[in-house]
Amino acid sequence: MAPELHFTSEQEPQVEEYRRLSGLAVTALILALLSPAAVLGQYAIAIPPLAAAFAVAALWRIHASGGDLSGRRLAAVSLVISLFFGAWAITDAFGQRWLMAHQAKQFCDGWLELVQEGKHYEAHQWTMDPHERLPPAISLEDYYGENEAARSSALQFIALAPLAEGEIPKLRDFRYLGNASVAWEFEKLVVTHRYQLTYEAGEELQSHEAELVAVRTLPPDSDVAYWQLRDLRTTRRNRFP
Repeated sequence: MAPELHFTSEQEPQVEEYRRLSGLAVTALILALLSPAAVLGQYAIAIPPLAAAFAVAALWRIHASGGDLSGRRLAAVSLVISLFFGAWAITDAFGQRWLMAHQAKQFCDGWLELVQEGKHYEAHQWTMDPHERLPPAISLEDYYGENEAARSSALQFIALAPLAEGEIPKLRDFRYLGNASVAWEFEKLVVTHRYQLTYEAGEELQSHEAELVAVRTLPPDSDVAYWQLRDLRTTRRNRFP
């Protein structure tokens, strides 16, 4: 007859009780593994915060289960991963936003300088789609001088920019006031900057606040992005005595 085995409380075999894995923790991990996509594209920016929300919910649910659920470490790792890539994506997005706004400001400053120097035809070229602009080899003076429709379009845009009513004014000075907006529009970046414009219109000196809207496009057949002035609108007009 086999001898009986007797165990003390310290010698008793320890059998870990099965605990159900938290579904929230698993979902958080899946989303956390997808979080790097937020750095690569703006449309995935919502993934990291969503993963973090699931991770926090999983930790709370596991804690509230009183030991019935497992997956605490899984949820914690998911939270760390999602916070890391979320912070990276936000930092990158703000950095890119600042860079694009800075490039647009340089473009708008350059356009206003062309108008200030009286280079209206060249300024008009900057308002056109890059594919429609004349190559450098063609003289703008000759082209606009021989093309009545193009000349009328150029002068009309400058006159109604609105730098004056009627005759082409002389832009005396411009002052940058700040960025109004940066937004994506059908794969195009649209940046709006505010300026204070001072110009001579007839015998009067006038000033107004205006918004310049610049669009950044990347042609499908090129790696070079182009800026284009879409609009210039008055927001406030003043007259000097």
